[in-house]
Amino acid sequence: MMTISPTQQAFVRQKNNLESAVHALKTLETKRNALLMQCDETSRRLVKLRTSVDEEMRTYNKSLAMAKAAMSPKGVQQALLYQALDDTNYPYGFAQTFGELDGALDAMAKIRPDMLVLEREENALQVLSEQLRQIKCHADMLEHVTIPNLRANIKYIAMKLEENDRLAQIRTQRSHIWQDPFC
Repeated sequence: MMTISPTQQAFVRQKNNLESAVHALKTLETKRNALLMQCDETSRRLVKLRTSVDEEMRTYNKSLAMAKAAMSPKGVQQALLYQALDDTNYPYGFAQTFGELDGALDAMAKIRPDMLVLEREENALQVLSEQLRQIKCHADMLEHVTIPNLRANIKYIAMKLEENDRLAQIRTQRSHIWQDPFC
């Protein structure tokens, strides 16, 4: 609890601060709920997309394994390097390659856009989770530190104001008694 002068002005200021803190806490909880719903939607999309990419990767790996079995490893490496550098379907010469490599490269061409979308979705989920963490920290600080401190300050000021009022009444009564000696 910080040092506060027990005045009516400080009392009103603390009550206003408490109102603002409670309102901010409700707003943060609403925002947290909206972010949780977004996270849920994003994670569901990620599960579907990851399943799809995993299936396509299995197809790619099977085709690539077949191509490696049918071709020399150096030929497969060169074809994959050419395909990585050039976006056309089959940038390598047909004389040194087999059809299995074409299937592998087709599977990779199908996977690439989905992998980019998957990466974007995962990054979006990480951003959402970071925002959720920050909101949780702010909400916890409000709920467990700021609001209890404000309530304690308000209680302290109210008690001091009541005490000052009682002392003022006693002083007034004493001054009346001293002024009128015939009472």
